Amino acid sequence: MDVHIVRLPKSQVTLTIEVTPEELRPALQQAVQEISREVEIAGFRPGKAPYDIVVKRVGEMRVYQHAAEFAVADSFPGAVKQEKLTTVGQPEISVQKLAPGNPFVYTATVSVIPEIKLGNYKKIKVEKKTPQVDKKDVEETLHNIQKMHGTEARVQRAATRGDKVEVNLQIFRDSVPIDGGQAKNHPVIIGESNFIPGFEDHLINMKENEKKEFTLTFPKNYHQKDLASKDALFKVAVTAVYNITLPPIDDEFAKTVANLPTLDELKKRVEQNIKEEKKHREQQRYERALLEEVIGKSEFGELPVFLVNNELDRMSHELRHDVERRGMKYDNYLSSIKKTEESLRQEFLPEAEKRIKSALILREIGQKEGIEVTNEEIDRIITEEEKHLADQPEALKNLKTAGYRDYLRTITHNQKVITAIDTLTNNT
Repeated sequence: MDVHIVRLPKSQVTLTIEVTPEELRPALQQAVQEISREVEIAGFRPGKAPYDIVVKRVGEMRVYQHAAEFAVADSFPGAVKQEKLTTVGQPEISVQKLAPGNPFVYTATVSVIPEIKLGNYKKIKVEKKTPQVDKKDVEETLHNIQKMHGTEARVQRAATRGDKVEVNLQIFRDSVPIDGGQAKNHPVIIGESNFIPGFEDHLINMKENEKKEFTLTFPKNYHQKDLASKDALFKVAVTAVYNITLPPIDDEFAKTVANLPTLDELKKRVEQNIKEEKKHREQQRYERALLEEVIGKSEFGELPVFLVNNELDRMSHELRHDVERRGMKYDNYLSSIKKTEESLRQEFLPEAEKRIKSALILREIGQKEGIEVTNEEIDRIITEEEKHLADQPEALKNLKTAGYRDYLRTITHNQKVITAIDTLTNNT
């Protein structure tokens, strides 16, 4: 087999692969066997007709065309190995020459992992921060737990701070309804400041079935950029008012919500949970910062279009899932932010490239440091997960799939590499 390589932009290569008549012979035999299984040939059992008989029955070119598929499947991996390439995605195959008695020549265009010149990842410095939990953090969490255990009673009186009010809402700009600016029976807790400044204040003293119109200005940093700093007309109709009764935060509260004997014990538990959550978030920030430092000190060849599109697809799927999880339709969400799928992908592009570079860095450092993940390690992780999913048969079935093992192998490898970088850099 002869292989000629041409390197293309965007980390692609075209391999011209020539398979000799001798090397093609096994593929021809495979083709004959398969065709004779599919085509009924008098006097022969399926798959047992000889070459000459099959050729006479279907034509020699059909045999060669079928053989070409087997020859590509057999020769392409060998050509990749011969040229020491690491490919991503499927190759685009184009037959150049296929004729009886001649070499079989085809081209395979495929994306490859780009060249990376690693920066000195052993010398980077990233500050580690020690998470702090203050009294305010604990009080806020206790208040959130308190709200979860509050009771509601519908009342026929004017709304006041702390009440829950259900409203029908319409928002207009220049007499035109804003996309996504309509809601029915939408719950609002007066005083929690979950809407733009001033909105909840206008609900105070409103009663059930009362209507009101008022103008507010969206904040400068509002997430919908086309509404930031803009005035809008709000039309509100109150459909219900609820008095919320919150339980006192005391020893009885601790027993009810956490089966703990005293409020002090509950506060200690809450403080510990907050501390663990902050430690987890800080570790994530630190790991991202480590990778960003390494990326900044490294040089990358052009990223393959295949990898970029793959990551953009993943990010779009993540966004869609998040939007639908919050009860919104994805198309309505796009309309509300005045974006198309394509414009969002353009916005995602820098983050997608950063994610790809992070993955490439982890792979490259893993190879340099000889980091591997054994099957035994994956087995131990799965065994541990099975203990927590004993009553979930579908989830248990998923643990057994090859795809899930590959996923575990990737995240375990990445975590090992990050730990290695941390150890090598000796950040404090």
